[in-house]
Amino acid sequence: MRAKKGEDLNSILTGISQPKGRVHMEFCPLVTEDELSRVSDTSRNEYYNIVARIIDRRLWKAFRLYPNNFIAHDLLHHECRFSDNYTKAQKEAFRQRMMLLEQFKDYDMSVLMEIFLRIYATPVDNKEQVSGI
Repeated sequence: MRAKKGEDLNSILTGISQPKGRVHMEFCPLVTEDELSRVSDTSRNEYYNIVARIIDRRLWKAFRLYPNNFIAHDLLHHECRFSDNYTKAQKEAFRQRMMLLEQFKDYDMSVLMEIFLRIYATPVDNKEQVSGI
């Protein structure tokens, strides 16, 4: 499935311009000179990988999960592990939004559903890795 010229940009602009509901913005601590000096004797490639991991870890620690993240995780993994983080009504509303994917009849619905769920569910796994939720 190849994107048409400008399709990615159009998708980004559409996403930016539509209402988001609840949004959380947080500034993480800066990477310090002390942290950088501790890894200065590594290869250039390893140095950048370590710095990227430091930044990723801070971003995921600060990341705020919402009911949709937990719902998607439970649906994706066929479990109720995080059901204390959402209501039945929230889960039903999420399922209704998922059904909007049915309008894309030219695509494999099971693939679209998995992509949709992973977009929302992956932050739960990432956050759990760095802070144990």
